[in-house]
Amino acid sequence: VGLKISGKFPIQSEPYQVLSQSVTSVFFKELVGNSEGVLIAGTASGRLLVILTSVTSSAKLLTNYQLSERNEVTKVYLLDNDIIALQSRTISKLRASNCEENYRTCSSCIKSNDPFCGWCSFRNKCTHQSDCTPHKTLSQWLSGGEGQCSQVQKITPSSISLPTAVAAATTSIRGNTAIASQSPPHITLQISSLPNLPNGQHFDCVYGSSFESKAKLSNEGVQCQVPTSQQFNTFVMEQQRDEVRLDIKFAGTTIITTHIPLLNCGKECPYIGDEKQCSTTKFS
Repeated sequence: VGLKISGKFPIQSEPYQVLSQSVTSVFFKELVGNSEGVLIAGTASGRLLVILTSVTSSAKLLTNYQLSERNEVTKVYLLDNDIIALQSRTISKLRASNCEENYRTCSSCIKSNDPFCGWCSFRNKCTHQSDCTPHKTLSQWLSGGEGQCSQVQKITPSSISLPTAVAAATTSIRGNTAIASQSPPHITLQISSLPNLPNGQHFDCVYGSSFESKAKLSNEGVQCQVPTSQQFNTFVMEQQRDEVRLDIKFAGTTIITTHIPLLNCGKECPYIGDEKQCSTTKFS
């Protein structure tokens, strides 16, 4: 028995997505755990359109690829993070999303809602999860709604006084012997959502891309020794800099960057209370 549908008013609907090209093949995959899905459309001119669909919002075009052969795409498949496209004489394999090119910052990456992309902390770029393998067994990958980007929240002290020098000597007593020691000055950075290091590994502090030291982790944050060499003082003085770039790196990759103001201090700086204060942050 046929089902007859009748009513007083005709059924009306608006197109969910209007494409400017003739579609010759489609593939749809529902995403697990939410109300979204991925639609892949192949066109008569050899293009692949990757579209994020949702029952609560409008469609979003994630990727628009042009295949080398500009003829009809007969079939498309999604295999993990890769698209397999069939044409009359070729089989093409492409990433479902061009994560690194589409999303250049951590914020834009994890807010993109792109189901294929996430921020790879130890590579400092947006990648597919399978590409986030910077260190043997370690993978720190942040996707939409999971995790936060690393940010410098506080720097103590907030500036570096020039010329830098080793801190004043301290004296300790061991047995009947007085032992003098010197501890180099350091800066402490409080960084939110700093990636967890694998056992036996460490971050590096790099000032001005040239002056590098091993970072120390403490309850207060990441401690970076202030360069005390004459080369560093000459470097910033000759460059007439009023700040220096500080990179926190892991295995040569920059994890986070900040800039530290430089104060051209000297013996002429007055004391206010127990601290020496500089009246200017510029070189004269």
